[in-house]
Amino acid sequence: MTAGHRARPRGYPRTVERAEALDTFLAPRGIDIVIELVVGAETVMERLGLRARRHDTEAAVTSRLELYDHNTVPILSWHEARTSLLRVDGDRRADRVAAELRRRVDATMVALPVERDLESTVPLLSNRDPDRGEPPQ
Repeated sequence: MTAGHRARPRGYPRTVERAEALDTFLAPRGIDIVIELVVGAETVMERLGLRARRHDTEAAVTSRLELYDHNTVPILSWHEARTSLLRVDGDRRADRVAAELRRRVDATMVALPVERDLESTVPLLSNRDPDRGEPPQ
């Protein structure tokens, strides 16, 4: 990564060990925000069923949810102690989830210290155009 560029890995890291390795790799800058989309198991099953993929069987999805509970849930506490952890209700329509994400991420990024390179970060997380003088709301 070069200065001014941001990575937004989805679903990574999934274990505390990988989070520690990522934290070391990103030092001294670190991670600004971690987002957890909170979605109930019933909604997960329903949404994955809409994808109609062969490997999205009920048993496979149940297994993945168990892995999430075992491996990923502990990492949320690890991140919460080190950075901004935003929990967002994902059991809603996509447009409402997106609107809340945009609002909360923008608010969190504005609150970060200036040395976090806010000018290069906000445009990646927002549809606002800083070149036209549109500040985050």
